[in-house]
Amino acid sequence: MTAAQRRAAARPADDSAPRQATGLLTYLLVGVYFGTVLVKSEAASWYRIQEMFRFQDFHMFGLIGSAVVTGMISMFLLRRFGQTRDGAAIQVSPKETGWKRYVFGGLAFGVGWAWRASALAQSLCCWAQACGPC
Repeated sequence: MTAAQRRAAARPADDSAPRQATGLLTYLLVGVYFGTVLVKSEAASWYRIQEMFRFQDFHMFGLIGSAVVTGMISMFLLRRFGQTRDGAAIQVSPKETGWKRYVFGGLAFGVGWAWRASALAQSLCCWAQACGPC
């Protein structure tokens, strides 16, 4: 059975439009709240990110560490008591072993964060000046 078939089997046959809209609205509100928390905690601040890469402050390491711990607890609870709003069981399948996706994903994430920390506009201007006249 494929993943799409499992999702379709776990989904109730009565997916009404108001129920779907309520679910989407809930996700939107949680996302807005989460974004607000990240901005207020200065996780989006280039200065905080730069301090983290220079090992000058614990602020971002604490934020990332608490996110990892929260994710570990959430995955434990999902595997132990996981149910959807309709009561269908959530099954978290183990991932296939391999190292390439972790290395490439980590590099892409790290380069993006480093680029963000160095203030993207300034780094692009410096790059443009080095490549030719502006």
